Amino acid sequence: MKHHFLLLILLILCKILFSQSIQVEGKIINANSGLSIANCTVELMSLQDTTYYNTESALDGKFKIYQIKDYGKYMLMLHRVGYAKFLKVITLAEHINDVGKIKMLDSTLLLKSTVIKAQRNGFTLKGDTVEYNAKAYKTNIDMDAIYFLNKLPGVDMSGDMKVDGDSVSK
Repeated sequence: MKHHFLLLILLILCKILFSQSIQVEGKIINANSGLSIANCTVELMSLQDTTYYNTESALDGKFKIYQIKDYGKYMLMLHRVGYAKFLKVITLAEHINDVGKIKMLDSTLLLKSTVIKAQRNGFTLKGDTVEYNAKAYKTNIDMDAIYFLNKLPGVDMSGDMKVDGDSVSK
């Protein structure tokens, strides 16, 4: 029994000692100012089987991606708001792969104008009360209140006023 236990521990130690864990590291800087770029999304995708790894750069612009399984060719992708997307094919051939300083270019896009379009809410629920917003419905100038109420969903004005089949007293 002791020999089986020792053999099991020896196998586990061999697995830990000989397991390969590849890592990629680098630093991201602004191409114009040379300042570090924090919170930049760093993605690494294997070109053989599309295995995917990702991380973000730290405040000093440095990043590390750990526990990469296989050596080979990978696509390194960096992106952050305000910067042009960076793509580069890298080959991982060592245990620790330093891609060095990566310079990202500013990407500024100025808009001529901004148009905001929104629709008004047709109704609002306040507790057990439904409050309709008349401005949300298209009306004619000569339209009377009864005609407008008939246009509302769930409202019936033929005879007594009913909303969803229930009579309304007020």
